[in-house]
Order: sequence, then structure tokens, then C-alpha cells
Amino acid sequence: MTSPPRTADAHRETRREDSSKAWRRPVHVVVALGLSASAYAFSLATVARLQVEDDRDLIARREPVERAIQLLRRTHDTVEANLDRARLAYDAASNGYGSLADSVSDTQASLDALARIIAELEGIGANTPTHLSLPAIQVGLGGQSAPPPKYHATTGASGAK
Repeated sequence: MTSPPRTADAHRETRREDSSKAWRRPVHVVVALGLSASAYAFSLATVARLQVEDDRDLIARREPVERAIQLLRRTHDTVEANLDRARLAYDAASNGYGSLADSVSDTQASLDALARIIAELEGIGANTPTHLSLPAIQVGLGGQSAPPPKYHATTGASGAK
């Protein structure tokens, strides 16, 4: 089939139809692109909102754990301070024990020396006789005893003469 010959008016009419179709297609494409971009933006906003809500729930669920961690951190600091004090007390006690041990050693040496002295004295005491014979003592000169001294005294205090 052959098409009828075209006239100038028919040609203009065809051109108008072609230009209006050409104009309509991009508008529909633009509208479709706009709608799809709007749908994509809406889905992103929905996902962001859901993510924010989920993050809030997660923060709320982790709050007791965070409080427990803070309490544990404070308790750890307290225990560490107590351990430092205990370490200092232990060092002081250890130093005191060391000086006490030196003092005990010195005292033991003194006691050993005293034991040697006591043993020597006991040895000397064991060799000492328990009974001594002493010579007789003579009273007086030449075997005669002297007469007692003569004396006579009055004080006159009681009125006696």
C-alpha cells in the first residue's frame, strides 16, 4: 500500500503531531523521574527515621550497662587506691621487720656473750671450796685480856650532882 501524497497542510499537521509527541515524552519521563526521586527520597527519610529510632532504643538499652561500667570504673579506682595504701603499709612493715630482725640478731649475740660469762662464773664457782677453815682469832695482847675502861659521867640534867 502506498500512502496518499501529502500536501503542505498535511505536512504541517504531521509536524505538529510529531512535535507534540516529542514534547509529551520528555514531560512524562521527567514526571516519572521526579516521582521515582521523590519515592527514593521518601524511602531514605523513612530509613533515616527508623535508624534514629533504633539508635534511641539501643542507647536506652545500653544505659544500664553504661552505668555499670561507670560504677566499675569508680570501684576499680577505689580498689587501686586501697592496694596502693596496702603496698605502702606492707613496705613499712617489711622495713620494720628487717630492722627488728637486725635487733634480734644483736640481742642474740649479747645473750650468747652473757651465757659465756655465766658459764665462766659457774666454772669458777664450782672450783671454789664450800667450807673454809679460818684461823682462830686471839683477843687481847699477849694472851691476856685488857680490863674494861673506867668511866664515870654525870650530866647534871636531872639535878643530880
